[in-house]
Amino acid sequence: NIVGYKFGITKNIKHRMGSYKNKCKYKLNVVYHKVYENCNDAFNIEKEIKRTIKARHLTKELFGDGWTETVSPTSLNEIMTIIKKGS
Repeated sequence: NIVGYKFGITKNIKHRMGSYKNKCKYKLNVVYHKVYENCNDAFNIEKEIKRTIKARHLTKELFGDGWTETVSPTSLNEIMTIIKKGS
């Protein structure tokens, strides 16, 4: 089995997940979802994740749009730490 995590920002998670499910061959689950009152907080957290964690774990052929924001399963704890610090 191929496992990876996708991080990112969206205004509508149901729509976003629906678009991924239509394009991606693999089973998708939401691991963590948070609504931010201030969009700058979300942008800063995403920027920190991109700055500190190696992304592009899954290929474009495997994941489709958003593949550049995929990471290996070993990165999940570090992502959660960044999110909690920025919250």
